[in-house]
Parts: sequence; C-alpha cells; structure tokens
Amino acid sequence: MRLGALVRYRQTASRLACLPALAVLAVPLVAARYAPEARMVVECGALFMVCLVQTVRPTLLGWAIVLVWFALWSFETVSLALHPGYRRVLPVALVLVPTMSLLIFRPRAEANERGAWALALLVGLVVVTPLFVV
Repeated sequence: MRLGALVRYRQTASRLACLPALAVLAVPLVAARYAPEARMVVECGALFMVCLVQTVRPTLLGWAIVLVWFALWSFETVSLALHPGYRRVLPVALVLVPTMSLLIFRPRAEANERGAWALALLVGLVVVTPLFVV
C-alpha cells in the first residue's frame, strides 16, 4: 500500500461527514475575540480549515485527523462529565455528534488499499495527540 492512498481524492466519500464538525468548530472561532486562549483558537481554526477542505475534497488522511481530534476531545469531555456535580449535556453532545457523524459517513478504502484505514488513523494519532498532552 502506498502513502498516496491517504491523500487521494475519494469521489464516493460523503461530504456530510464534516458538517457537524464545522458547526461545532465555528463556536470557539466566533467566541475567539472574547477568549484569551490563543492556542485553542489556532487549533480550532486549523481544524476548521481541514474540515472545509474535507467537504470539498475528501481524503482518508483528512478524515482521520478530524476523527482523532474529535475522539480525543470527546474522551476529555465525557471524562469531565463523569465527575460528580457536572450535569451538562450540551458539551457532551457537541463533541459526540460530530464524532458519530465522522464514523457513520467515513470514506471507504478500495480493495487494493489494504491497511489504508489503519495507517490513516495512525498518522492522525501522531499528528493530533501532541495537542492533547499538557
């Protein structure tokens, strides 16, 4: 399998996969002028751009990067929601809905691209995980 399979345009991929992610990422970008956290704004802005590209030209690697980011963000949010006294459903829904959408509308790998999915997710983990380590 070649690495080119990760960035190849997927004509059969659904463009709906990243629409919920775009809506969720627009919230921190709109609120950026009120938030002093510049790192969050840069991360959300970069991911917003990846999602925009994915809606126009879906690739396996772009999908994996967005999925890994939302999966890690979901893990953080759900673990926070499990603490006593935290009963807010909206933050959990805001991260779980895009994650489920990305899983349901994932791009398909062709028969000659064995392991492309796993490699895309591995590269996505390598790219995104350092952002979540504090």
